[in-house]
Amino acid sequence: MDQLLAMRVFTKVVDTGSFNKAAEQLNIPRSTVSKLVQDLENHLTIKLLHRTTRQLSITPEGKEYYGYAVRIIEELDFAKQAVLGRRYQPSGVLHIEAPSLLAEHWLISKLPDFHRQFPDIKLRLTISDRIAHLISENVDCALRIGQITDESLIARPLMTLDFVNCASSAYLAHFGTPQTLADLSLHQIVGYQNDNGKVKSLIFVLNDEQWQAPAPHFACNKGTGLIAMLKAGLGIGQTFRLLVQDELASGELVEVLPQYCHPTMLLSLVYPANRHKNARLAVFIDWLMALSRDMQSS
Repeated sequence: MDQLLAMRVFTKVVDTGSFNKAAEQLNIPRSTVSKLVQDLENHLTIKLLHRTTRQLSITPEGKEYYGYAVRIIEELDFAKQAVLGRRYQPSGVLHIEAPSLLAEHWLISKLPDFHRQFPDIKLRLTISDRIAHLISENVDCALRIGQITDESLIARPLMTLDFVNCASSAYLAHFGTPQTLADLSLHQIVGYQNDNGKVKSLIFVLNDEQWQAPAPHFACNKGTGLIAMLKAGLGIGQTFRLLVQDELASGELVEVLPQYCHPTMLLSLVYPANRHKNARLAVFIDWLMALSRDMQSS
């Protein structure tokens, strides 16, 4: 058995979801595709795919092997291109995970620039506010906010995220603008609720002294929902300034109590320490770090 060919065929079957489509794209008979996958399973003594007359699905072992196979194939292709002296253009699938707030209000709007530079990379973006296990879920990298305590991950700091206290102009026109923290007791508060149901209070800091706002009247477990609540005029809340710059500039949202700030938080890109940093991931990291530097310097 040509193990490398079998690996290429297996990954193509997974990518296309079909033996027939894989055979068409590889320009080989379907029977050859089926035999190579079966030979690979026999060689590994594991089941890579579940096959029925109507459905094809990957097994947990197959999913893990697929991740390794893709990286091996890419490295071999990279080596070939390097030896031949040709310019190597990264290609293949890059799986990214990001919190909803950052994905929908920042990252997605920047991705066309990445695609223009690296058109052969296929991006798969998972939007989730839970902390995924990158290796078992076959995620190449993830955006994380706050301190990274997982020692199995390599963290690349991107930027410091500042908070802004704000409310809609319509809300302030109706309820007035608070001038002191004591005034917040007269206002509706919009807060964040984590997946465990715990509602976080708004935090205000001045000269190393910290205060908490009254319990929120409204709370949401998604950052995007929190911003929508603020824009809908439900009250005063806190979010990352980076994500509401347009709303602040247009006057749709208005900053309040600017002298009191929530402590800043660090935005990082993380990836598994024991996973080889492939060419796709390397260029994505470089691109994202350059983007972050440009944003901080502007």
